[in-house]
Amino acid sequence: MTYEKMKAKEKNLIRQRSYFSYLLTALCSAFKWTVPEGVEERWIERYLHISGNFGVQKTTDKGYLVAECPSRVGDLDQYGDGKRVEGVTRGNGYQIAGEFGTEVLMCYNNSDRMPDLDLIRYADGFSQVDKSIMANVRWSILAPVLCSKDDRTTKRISELVDDMLDGKLKCITSEDVLEALNGSRGDGVYSIDITHPERIKNVQYQSELYDVLLRRFFNKYGLNIQNSSKHAQASTDEVHGLDAVSWVLILDMLKERQEFCKQASALWGDTWDCVLSDVWQSEYDRFIIRNKQADNADENSLEGDENNGKNMGETGDGASDGGVGDEPLTGTRDGE
Repeated sequence: MTYEKMKAKEKNLIRQRSYFSYLLTALCSAFKWTVPEGVEERWIERYLHISGNFGVQKTTDKGYLVAECPSRVGDLDQYGDGKRVEGVTRGNGYQIAGEFGTEVLMCYNNSDRMPDLDLIRYADGFSQVDKSIMANVRWSILAPVLCSKDDRTTKRISELVDDMLDGKLKCITSEDVLEALNGSRGDGVYSIDITHPERIKNVQYQSELYDVLLRRFFNKYGLNIQNSSKHAQASTDEVHGLDAVSWVLILDMLKERQEFCKQASALWGDTWDCVLSDVWQSEYDRFIIRNKQADNADENSLEGDENNGKNMGETGDGASDGGVGDEPLTGTRDGE
């Protein structure tokens, strides 16, 4: 079935899935893994973002087995976590099972052990914006509706319109249709406008809403992007004011991945590692540089204030030694 023939509900699902895929791919590119042979980076990242965790066990015959969202079972610790891990791989149904920490390890997406639910929420928001934009575009098309009072005239007019759209020149041979067109029978063809071309101006505001959603999503995951919304000028401090907040979640996610890699490398002796990808790392480096520059600017400002205070104190002492300013200034009335 082609997209044009889909129902409105099906088209909306396609839009949502498209944006979900885009946002998921963007988040999966935030980290760069070093993993042993048999483990695929793209799958473990997707397991983390979609399900919140994955479990790994190294076997003698099958190598590493990775299960999406395994269960913590068995005896519980004081926090309610099971001391054993059991799960099944997505393909082939291989089972992983063993003591947590000594036979099986788990990696969590964040310290709250939750998937990225914003993927669904923002995908739906982007889809609604797209739907609103297309609705305004369709209602803005200047297309008068032709009306007639009999089927014969309607059919003939439709044929004429189709031929003219194809660039064909036509001649009217039916006397009845000709009379209907020029209105000599009193029941001529007329047109009505059901479109609203003035609504096209709303598209710019909906496009800004799209930019706002995009900015809010990536601001949450370390990229404090600034685009559109030029209604007010923003200072450099205002533009980068959310930098620190933007890094809270992404650094928490990185910490969970690195802790897992440290445990896996120690347990199995293979190389496991996870770092920020080039895009996120370069943005983080700029964030650190901006912070250092801001700290230096604050220190210079404080030193300047201290120096100004000392200079003012020295000026005051000199005035008291020179006679001028020895006596306090007092207000006097004329003649006194």
